Amino acid sequence: MIKKNILAVIVTILAGCVATNTNAMKRNFSHDKKAMRYSPVCKRVGRDSNARHKVSRPISLKSRRKVTCGKALLSKSLLSSLDNKTFADLRGKKINNTTVMRVYKRIANIPDFSELELSDNKIGDIGAKFISKSLMPLSSLSVLFLANNQIGDIGARFIGEALSSSSSLVVLSLSGNRIGDIGVKAISKGLGVNSSLNALDLAENYIDDAGAVFISNAIVENYFLIELNLRENHITNSGAMTIVIAALLRLIELELHLEGNPITAEGKQGIRNLTEGSRVKVYL
Repeated sequence: MIKKNILAVIVTILAGCVATNTNAMKRNFSHDKKAMRYSPVCKRVGRDSNARHKVSRPISLKSRRKVTCGKALLSKSLLSSLDNKTFADLRGKKINNTTVMRVYKRIANIPDFSELELSDNKIGDIGAKFISKSLMPLSSLSVLFLANNQIGDIGARFIGEALSSSSSLVVLSLSGNRIGDIGVKAISKGLGVNSSLNALDLAENYIDDAGAVFISNAIVENYFLIELNLRENHITNSGAMTIVIAALLRLIELELHLEGNPITAEGKQGIRNLTEGSRVKVYL
């Protein structure tokens, strides 16, 4: 009888130990599963169990440093290719507001550097500010392409300020950015006093009839601009007519692009009738 009681006690103790270990294992598994869910490696691999087994350890900081160094070497190689050239084609090179500073350092001391292609990058408003303060004042720079660079009204304001003092820039492209009426007001202000720019590209922005008024005021004051691209903006009949009348008042040749704007058939016909036989060539 005593033996049976002792045996019952032992069984009860063992059962309690097993239950305790089981609960601990569950808690550990739950913790590991939660850690796995938020692990960068598991996040990268996803739900593929086979792929997860291939990952033996997380990416170390040492390996991350190697990747960073590789990018730095690539940028250095790219920048070194600019030495002793009068032009640079850097389209789609993922240049941002930091990298553009290094581009400037490379070309600032190159005599007769004249053309810089920076389209399809990520320069933004901060990069545009740096360009307006450093690149645009270069006495030899005559052609600058900044299309598709996420430049908004803030960046356009700095570019407008640089235009007012620039004496060498002949071609400026700002198409495919985020410039609205506020930005184009600043650009128009600079354009009004500029005496070197021949071609300005503002296509595919957010310019509407209010912006068209600012542009028309600049056109009347500027006698050097011979090509203006406003294709695919938000300019309607009234805005388009305002620009055309301003161009006619100059009595100077001007090629004006208004394709892709919400101008009605009647508006287009009115512009054609107004510009027929004049020096203003309008593309609708």
